[in-house]
Amino acid sequence: MKLQDQVISLESAKKLKELGVEQESYLNWWKDRVGHWEISHWPATKEAQENSECISAFTVAELREMLPDCIKPEENVLFLNYDRDKQDSHHFIDYLPLDFNSDDQVESKTMVCKDTEAEARAAMLIYLLEKGLIKNQNQ
Repeated sequence: MKLQDQVISLESAKKLKELGVEQESYLNWWKDRVGHWEISHWPATKEAQENSECISAFTVAELREMLPDCIKPEENVLFLNYDRDKQDSHHFIDYLPLDFNSDDQVESKTMVCKDTEAEARAAMLIYLLEKGLIKNQNQ
C-alpha cells in the first residue's frame, strides 16, 4: 500500500489545521524551498507550523483515535461505523443507531465516502467539527 493511501491529502490537512486541530502527527506535509509539498517524517517545529511550511499529515491510525466512538446529535446516540466496498475500493464512514441492522432503511445524515480510509476519516472529522457535533481538543 502506498504511503499516500495511509495519510490524508494536503487539502484535508490544510482544512484540519484551519479548524484548529492540534498539529501533532507522525508524518507531516512539508513545503520545500521551491514551494512543493512532500510527505516527511521529520519532526515539525512550532516555527515551521506557524509559517505554514509544515502541516500534519495524519495517518489512518491517528484519525481512528481522533474520531469519537459515538456522537449525540439531537439527543440520539449514534455510533461510528466504517465499511469498505472491496469491488470499487470506496471507504464509507458514518454514524448509525446501535440497533441498526442491514435490513433497516436508515438514512444516514453523516455518511462520507472517499477513495482511501484516511480521506474518509478526515472528511468525517471535518464534518463533525464544522457542524459542531464534536469540540476541537484545542478549544
